[in-house]
Amino acid sequence: IFFRFSTMSHLLIPDGPRCVTSHPNTYHTLNISPLQGAATEKPLLSGSRKLLMCAVGLALGVCAFAWGVWLSPKVHEMLVLRTANVARARPFVSQRNALETEAVSKYAVETRLMHSMPQHIYTTPKLEWFRVDHIQSMLSTPFRTLGLALISCAAIRLIWSAFGSRKKLAMLATTATKEEDQSFGVKKQALKECLRREYASLFDPFERQFYTPDVSFADPMTSFTGMEKYQSNVDMLAARTPLGKLLFSNASIQMFSVEDMGEKGLRTRWMLRLCAKILPWKPVARFTGVSEYKLDDDCKVVAQQDYWDSINLVNGRYEPQSVLTGVADFLGQLAPEQKAVSAMGAELPYLLLRRAKYYSVRQYPKRTVVKTVYQRRPEAYDRLGRYSRDAEVAPMVPALFRIPKEGDGEKTMEWPLNFAMPNRPQLEAVPAPEFDSIEVAEEDSFVVAVYEFPEEATPKNVEANAAFLEKIVERDGLKVSQYSKDKFMVAQYNAIFSLATRRNEVWCILDGHDWE
Repeated sequence: IFFRFSTMSHLLIPDGPRCVTSHPNTYHTLNISPLQGAATEKPLLSGSRKLLMCAVGLALGVCAFAWGVWLSPKVHEMLVLRTANVARARPFVSQRNALETEAVSKYAVETRLMHSMPQHIYTTPKLEWFRVDHIQSMLSTPFRTLGLALISCAAIRLIWSAFGSRKKLAMLATTATKEEDQSFGVKKQALKECLRREYASLFDPFERQFYTPDVSFADPMTSFTGMEKYQSNVDMLAARTPLGKLLFSNASIQMFSVEDMGEKGLRTRWMLRLCAKILPWKPVARFTGVSEYKLDDDCKVVAQQDYWDSINLVNGRYEPQSVLTGVADFLGQLAPEQKAVSAMGAELPYLLLRRAKYYSVRQYPKRTVVKTVYQRRPEAYDRLGRYSRDAEVAPMVPALFRIPKEGDGEKTMEWPLNFAMPNRPQLEAVPAPEFDSIEVAEEDSFVVAVYEFPEEATPKNVEANAAFLEKIVERDGLKVSQYSKDKFMVAQYNAIFSLATRRNEVWCILDGHDWE
């Protein structure tokens, strides 16, 4: 009873999940509180005590067997035999007393009478240790059989429990651990969905239940602690506070991905866009980067650390920078720009994925282009310009040139005509060209790394800038496609003979990148 109480009481778990820890001499259970996560140890029976209790159980089983099979029927038989012998011996004892009185002077007669007495009066019957009829006698009594079965089952159960308790505890601990891990995983998935909602709505509403009251925030320009300051910061960027309404407008943040950073961490990739409406020219500032979230045991956000691709990304890793560096990067985007007039008006839209220090990463949508093979650029401009006038379509910038890096392969120039949108995935039809030298085609969406340079797009400048772009992109862990290793891709936004500050770019198509 003591052994069963000491062992099985640990299998009753009213306080929360438990797990088994290894110990040199003792098995332990950890009582984990579901609210606070505190763990307290409760020792089980030691190994030596288990062996002792096994021996006790085995001894009880042997005693039960001995009582049921041999001892109980034997005692009964001995009592019956003794009663019969006493009754049979009583007349012989009286006769012996009379003969002894007469044999005082007659020794020979006494000796003869003594030897003539029955021998079985004084002999003790021999005990047999085991006989088949004992078992039959035992089984003939239903109550005796039932008692023996109960005692034997109790002894076997006692021995089995000594070895089975450890296995049960291990199985129970494994189940509790799986349930705990599953519960944390469910909470983590709920937090990911919360972040997707908050980014899409610019934290309107701010879901406080997923954050700790003393949550901390830090980025290259500011840092603070507390849930109220956290909400005030996002409300200011979203122009929901008096100061925010004075400074900013049209703020939005787009999440590209959310991924795990170990068991208690998350990382999101995003792009933040806002307009500084307080300035007359209303510049638009864009920031791309990552946010690293640190979680507690209840899967709530304890700390958030933001890194900007423009200043924190160094050789493919994010490193802290000074506040002055962050302020300079922000103010640099607010300065007015003096650039040459665009050659054809509207620019082909794109999604900015990364604004790094020297380059950017963009995703261009599916589009319809008109293109031609050329030897000299002016003749390509003339052909495509004549097509746009005859077809009455308005091309967009940039004009994209594809030039082989080696050999005398074909050089092509293309203008985008229209593009697909999320609410309009089908491209609009455009008139077919009348000349064989012009082709209308559909181009799929792609992701490109872009390096902008103000110099003239001479072969020497293009080659140098393309080599620099490929080097810094691969340094940051991105993979350049084989197509871009074989061909230069040059984008021009200004008129061919423009004299103002020009906007020229070299592109590299990426095969591997960090965005969904």
